[in-house]
Amino acid sequence: MPKKINIPEPEENLKIIDVHCHLPFPRPKKNDRLPSDEQQYRDFLKYGGVYLITSSINNNTLELILNFIKGKEKIGFTIGWAP
Repeated sequence: MPKKINIPEPEENLKIIDVHCHLPFPRPKKNDRLPSDEQQYRDFLKYGGVYLITSSINNNTLELILNFIKGKEKIGFTIGWAP
């Protein structure tokens, strides 16, 4: 695999469905530079996102997701456990 890969910019007005994200998710206590979960959700839709499918990894993250998606549109979830 080459060391440097040229990834083209997406086409203008490209519609995106994110099929595997972790939003919301426990945040690091130190050096957390990401926008808030709410801001990331709003920005995704603002910039052309069509639908989000967030992924839960355990009961704790499932509870976070269920609370986060209440009253929101264009977001669903999956739940699974890695072996």
